[in-house]
Amino acid sequence: VLTGVISAKESLSLQSIIMGLYALQNMNADYPEVLQLLSSLTKKLKQNKEMFTAQCVGNSLYGLQNFDDQSREIKNLLTVLTDKIAASACMIELSAQEIGMSMNGLKQMNGESIEVLGILATLDSCVPADDGRTSFLLSNRILKK
Repeated sequence: VLTGVISAKESLSLQSIIMGLYALQNMNADYPEVLQLLSSLTKKLKQNKEMFTAQCVGNSLYGLQNFDDQSREIKNLLTVLTDKIAASACMIELSAQEIGMSMNGLKQMNGESIEVLGILATLDSCVPADDGRTSFLLSNRILKK
């Protein structure tokens, strides 16, 4: 039922899409219904023209915490998220909470995949360089050791 609603021709607000991604936090890619839901949310996100906020970044990635980056659906979502974050990067400055949520959401992912490296590099641009925080790319290398 939910996938049918999301697959409908009507657009969804960015907040609705982000809430849908956030709600995935206890799911994984073991079920075709979850992958179908991911595809539908990715399509809606790609069509949406609203600009991302820092909260959108943290919440959307936090919902992915039980997913790895092996499925086509997750790779597609990461690519769209990278594009959306990059398009809004000049207006996004991530707080410590949003950084933590983002890293927690990516914890099951392979730090060597193009999609994960792409989103990490994009997230890096949202962290002020002079605040002493470790970059996302460096954090990813540390976490994988």
